[in-house]
Amino acid sequence: MPKKFFILGLILVLFLSAVGLFVFWRPSSQTAPPLTSPLPPALVFSSGKAIDLALDFVKSSRTYAYDGIEISPPAKEEIMEGNCSGPCFLVPVSFQTKSQGFGDRPRWQEEGKTAYDRQAKIIVGQTGILKATLDDKWNMLNGRRIVKLKTGMEEGTTKGMAEELALNFIKNTEIFDSRDGADLKIVKTETPLSLGSFKITVSFTTSAANLGQREKHTALFEIKTGRLGKATLDQTLDLLEGTEEGSTG
Repeated sequence: MPKKFFILGLILVLFLSAVGLFVFWRPSSQTAPPLTSPLPPALVFSSGKAIDLALDFVKSSRTYAYDGIEISPPAKEEIMEGNCSGPCFLVPVSFQTKSQGFGDRPRWQEEGKTAYDRQAKIIVGQTGILKATLDDKWNMLNGRRIVKLKTGMEEGTTKGMAEELALNFIKNTEIFDSRDGADLKIVKTETPLSLGSFKITVSFTTSAANLGQREKHTALFEIKTGRLGKATLDQTLDLLEGTEEGSTG
Protein backbone atom coordinates (compact mmCIF):
# COMPACT_ATOMS: atom_id res chain seq x y z
CA MET A 1 0.00 0.00 0.00
CA PRO A 2 2.69 2.51 0.90
CA LYS A 3 4.40 1.71 -2.38
CA LYS A 4 1.20 2.45 -4.29
CA PHE A 5 0.79 5.82 -2.57
CA PHE A 6 4.43 6.59 -3.27
CA ILE A 7 3.99 6.01 -7.01
CA LEU A 8 0.79 8.11 -7.12
CA GLY A 9 2.52 10.91 -5.25
CA LEU A 10 5.46 10.84 -7.62
CA ILE A 11 3.14 11.00 -10.63
CA LEU A 12 1.30 13.95 -9.05
CA VAL A 13 4.55 15.82 -8.44
CA LEU A 14 5.70 15.28 -12.02
CA PHE A 15 2.32 16.42 -13.36
CA LEU A 16 2.32 19.61 -11.31
CA SER A 17 5.92 20.34 -12.35
CA ALA A 18 5.01 19.98 -16.01
CA VAL A 19 2.02 22.31 -15.62
CA GLY A 20 4.18 24.89 -13.87
CA LEU A 21 6.81 24.81 -16.61
CA PHE A 22 4.12 25.27 -19.32
CA VAL A 23 2.62 28.27 -17.57
CA PHE A 24 6.02 29.85 -16.95
CA TRP A 25 7.34 29.49 -20.52
CA ARG A 26 4.10 30.24 -22.40
CA PRO A 27 4.59 33.27 -24.77
CA SER A 28 2.75 36.40 -23.66
CA SER A 29 -0.03 37.68 -25.92
CA GLN A 30 1.26 41.24 -25.34
CA THR A 31 4.21 42.72 -27.25
CA ALA A 32 7.34 42.86 -25.20
CA PRO A 33 8.57 46.35 -24.36
CA PRO A 34 11.45 47.65 -26.52
CA LEU A 35 14.94 47.24 -25.21
CA THR A 36 15.70 50.95 -25.84
CA SER A 37 13.71 54.15 -25.43
CA PRO A 38 11.67 55.21 -28.49
CA LEU A 39 13.20 57.90 -30.73
CA PRO A 40 11.93 61.48 -30.23
CA PRO A 41 9.21 62.51 -32.69
CA ALA A 42 10.42 64.17 -35.91
CA LEU A 43 10.61 67.94 -35.77
CA VAL A 44 7.70 69.51 -37.64
CA PHE A 45 8.64 72.44 -39.92
CA SER A 46 6.19 75.13 -38.82
CA SER A 47 5.29 78.64 -39.94
CA GLY A 48 6.77 79.94 -36.68
CA LYS A 49 10.15 78.44 -37.54
CA ALA A 50 9.88 79.90 -41.07
CA ILE A 51 9.24 83.38 -39.61
CA ASP A 52 12.34 83.15 -37.40
CA LEU A 53 14.54 82.10 -40.33
CA ALA A 54 13.13 84.83 -42.58
CA LEU A 55 13.71 87.57 -39.98
CA ASP A 56 17.29 86.43 -39.38
CA PHE A 57 17.93 86.42 -43.13
CA VAL A 58 16.56 89.94 -43.65
CA LYS A 59 18.51 91.34 -40.70
CA SER A 60 21.74 89.96 -42.17
CA SER A 61 21.00 91.15 -45.73
CA ARG A 62 23.15 93.91 -47.24
CA THR A 63 20.25 96.33 -47.70
CA TYR A 64 19.03 96.09 -44.10
CA ALA A 65 22.54 95.98 -42.62
CA TYR A 66 23.41 99.19 -44.49
CA ASP A 67 20.76 101.44 -42.92
CA GLY A 68 17.71 99.32 -42.04
CA ILE A 69 15.36 100.27 -39.20
CA GLU A 70 12.00 99.21 -37.78
CA ILE A 71 11.69 95.61 -38.94
CA SER A 72 8.18 94.20 -38.41
CA PRO A 73 7.58 90.46 -37.85
CA PRO A 74 4.62 89.26 -39.94
CA ALA A 75 1.44 87.97 -38.35
CA LYS A 76 0.88 84.22 -38.67
CA GLU A 77 -2.21 84.77 -40.80
CA GLU A 78 0.02 86.53 -43.37
CA ILE A 79 2.10 83.40 -43.88
CA MET A 80 1.17 81.27 -46.87
CA GLU A 81 2.28 77.79 -47.87
CA GLY A 82 4.59 77.95 -50.86
CA ASN A 83 4.48 75.86 -54.02
CA CYS A 84 7.56 73.72 -53.38
CA SER A 85 8.49 70.05 -53.70
CA GLY A 86 8.66 69.90 -49.88
CA PRO A 87 7.19 71.90 -46.99
CA CYS A 88 7.82 75.63 -47.39
CA PHE A 89 6.27 78.98 -46.49
CA LEU A 90 6.10 82.42 -48.10
CA VAL A 91 6.98 84.95 -45.39
CA PRO A 92 6.46 88.70 -46.05
CA VAL A 93 8.76 90.92 -44.00
CA SER A 94 8.31 94.70 -43.80
CA PHE A 95 10.99 97.13 -42.69
CA GLN A 96 12.29 100.62 -43.35
CA THR A 97 15.59 102.05 -44.54
CA LYS A 98 17.01 105.54 -44.22
CA SER A 99 17.75 105.70 -47.95
CA GLN A 100 16.51 104.13 -51.15
CA GLY A 101 18.27 101.56 -53.30
CA PHE A 102 19.63 98.11 -52.54
CA GLY A 103 22.75 96.65 -50.98
CA ASP A 104 25.62 99.02 -50.12
CA ARG A 105 24.63 102.15 -51.99
CA PRO A 106 24.83 105.93 -52.21
CA ARG A 107 22.33 107.58 -49.89
CA TRP A 108 19.61 108.76 -52.27
CA GLN A 109 17.22 110.50 -49.94
CA GLU A 110 14.40 112.88 -50.65
CA GLU A 111 14.51 116.19 -48.82
CA GLY A 112 12.47 116.00 -45.63
CA LYS A 113 12.03 112.21 -45.80
CA THR A 114 13.83 110.08 -43.24
CA ALA A 115 12.52 106.56 -43.88
CA TYR A 116 11.40 104.40 -46.80
CA ASP A 117 9.05 101.44 -46.59
CA ARG A 118 10.43 98.17 -47.94
CA GLN A 119 8.80 94.78 -48.54
CA ALA A 120 10.72 91.52 -48.62
CA LYS A 121 9.18 88.22 -49.75
CA ILE A 122 11.03 85.22 -48.38
CA ILE A 123 10.30 81.58 -49.28
CA VAL A 124 11.61 79.35 -46.50
CA GLY A 125 11.94 75.56 -46.69
CA GLN A 126 13.33 72.91 -44.38
CA THR A 127 16.73 73.34 -46.00
CA GLY A 128 16.80 77.12 -45.54
CA ILE A 129 16.02 80.19 -47.67
CA LEU A 130 14.84 79.09 -51.12
CA LYS A 131 14.00 82.48 -52.65
CA ALA A 132 14.14 86.08 -51.45
CA THR A 133 13.17 89.30 -53.21
CA LEU A 134 13.00 92.91 -52.06
CA ASP A 135 10.40 95.31 -53.47
CA ASP A 136 10.02 92.87 -56.41
CA LYS A 137 13.17 94.45 -57.88
CA TRP A 138 16.11 92.92 -55.99
CA ASN A 139 17.27 89.31 -55.64
CA MET A 140 18.43 89.12 -52.03
CA LEU A 141 20.20 85.78 -52.51
CA ASN A 142 22.62 86.82 -55.24
CA GLY A 143 22.52 90.60 -54.66
CA ARG A 144 21.42 91.54 -58.17
CA ARG A 145 18.55 93.42 -59.73
CA ILE A 146 15.71 91.37 -61.14
CA VAL A 147 15.61 91.84 -64.90
CA LYS A 148 12.48 90.58 -66.64
CA LEU A 149 12.97 89.68 -70.27
CA LYS A 150 10.36 89.25 -72.94
CA THR A 151 9.47 85.69 -73.93
CA GLY A 152 11.65 84.55 -76.81
CA MET A 153 14.15 87.38 -76.39
CA GLU A 154 17.02 84.98 -75.68
CA GLU A 155 16.47 83.16 -78.97
CA GLY A 156 16.75 86.24 -81.20
CA THR A 157 17.66 89.57 -79.65
CA THR A 158 17.20 92.51 -82.03
CA LYS A 159 18.57 96.02 -81.66
CA GLY A 160 15.11 97.30 -80.75
CA MET A 161 14.66 94.65 -78.04
CA ALA A 162 18.05 95.45 -76.51
CA GLU A 163 17.38 99.19 -76.48
CA GLU A 164 13.95 98.65 -74.92
CA LEU A 165 15.52 96.50 -72.20
CA ALA A 166 18.05 99.24 -71.38
CA LEU A 167 15.40 101.98 -71.24
CA ASN A 168 13.02 99.94 -69.09
CA PHE A 169 15.86 99.06 -66.74
CA ILE A 170 16.65 102.74 -66.13
CA LYS A 171 12.96 103.54 -65.57
CA ASN A 172 12.91 100.98 -62.73
CA THR A 173 16.01 102.26 -60.93
CA GLU A 174 15.63 104.09 -57.64
CA ILE A 175 17.55 107.15 -58.83
CA PHE A 176 15.28 107.65 -61.87
CA ASP A 177 12.07 106.83 -60.01
CA SER A 178 12.66 108.86 -56.84
CA ARG A 179 14.49 111.88 -58.27
CA ASP A 180 12.04 112.88 -61.00
CA GLY A 181 13.94 111.22 -63.84
CA ALA A 182 13.34 112.63 -67.34
CA ASP A 183 14.91 113.16 -70.77
CA LEU A 184 15.61 109.42 -71.10
CA LYS A 185 17.03 108.53 -74.51
CA ILE A 186 19.40 106.22 -76.38
CA VAL A 187 22.69 107.99 -77.15
CA LYS A 188 24.48 105.22 -79.03
CA THR A 189 24.07 101.54 -79.84
CA GLU A 190 27.12 99.50 -80.88
CA THR A 191 26.99 96.01 -82.34
CA PRO A 192 30.04 93.88 -81.48
CA LEU A 193 31.17 91.01 -83.67
CA SER A 194 29.11 88.35 -81.89
CA LEU A 195 25.51 88.00 -83.06
CA GLY A 196 22.85 89.32 -80.67
CA SER A 197 25.30 91.39 -78.59
CA PHE A 198 24.97 95.13 -78.04
CA LYS A 199 26.65 97.97 -76.18
CA ILE A 200 24.10 100.69 -75.45
CA THR A 201 24.68 104.15 -74.00
CA VAL A 202 21.68 105.84 -72.35
CA SER A 203 21.37 109.37 -70.98
CA PHE A 204 18.83 110.99 -68.65
CA THR A 205 18.49 113.74 -66.07
CA THR A 206 17.33 113.86 -62.44
CA SER A 207 16.47 116.64 -60.02
CA ALA A 208 19.43 118.14 -58.20
CA ALA A 209 19.81 119.45 -54.67
CA ASN A 210 19.57 123.01 -55.98
CA LEU A 211 16.02 123.81 -57.07
CA GLY A 212 15.61 124.53 -60.73
CA GLN A 213 18.70 122.57 -61.73
CA ARG A 214 19.03 119.02 -63.04
CA GLU A 215 21.86 116.52 -63.03
CA LYS A 216 22.89 114.71 -66.19
CA HIS A 217 23.61 110.97 -66.08
CA THR A 218 24.98 108.42 -68.50
CA ALA A 219 24.45 104.67 -68.26
CA LEU A 220 26.31 101.99 -70.22
CA PHE A 221 24.75 98.58 -70.88
CA GLU A 222 26.22 95.39 -72.29
CA ILE A 223 23.58 92.96 -73.55
CA LYS A 224 24.28 89.54 -75.03
CA THR A 225 21.59 87.17 -76.33
CA GLY A 226 18.93 88.94 -74.32
CA ARG A 227 20.82 88.91 -71.04
CA LEU A 228 22.06 91.99 -69.23
CA GLY A 229 25.75 91.43 -68.58
CA LYS A 230 26.68 94.89 -67.35
CA ALA A 231 24.94 98.13 -66.34
CA THR A 232 27.06 101.02 -65.12
CA LEU A 233 25.87 104.51 -64.14
CA ASP A 234 28.18 107.50 -64.55
CA GLN A 235 31.12 105.08 -64.93
CA THR A 236 31.14 104.35 -61.19
CA LEU A 237 27.95 102.70 -59.97
CA ASP A 238 27.20 99.09 -60.87
CA LEU A 239 23.42 99.12 -61.28
CA LEU A 240 23.16 95.33 -61.20
CA GLU A 241 25.04 94.98 -57.92
CA GLY A 242 23.91 98.28 -56.41
CA THR A 243 27.48 99.15 -55.43
CA GLU A 244 30.21 101.39 -56.77
CA GLU A 245 32.67 99.58 -59.02
CA GLY A 246 35.67 98.38 -57.07
CA SER A 247 33.79 98.17 -53.75
CA THR A 248 33.05 94.93 -51.92
CA GLY A 249 30.00 93.49 -50.20
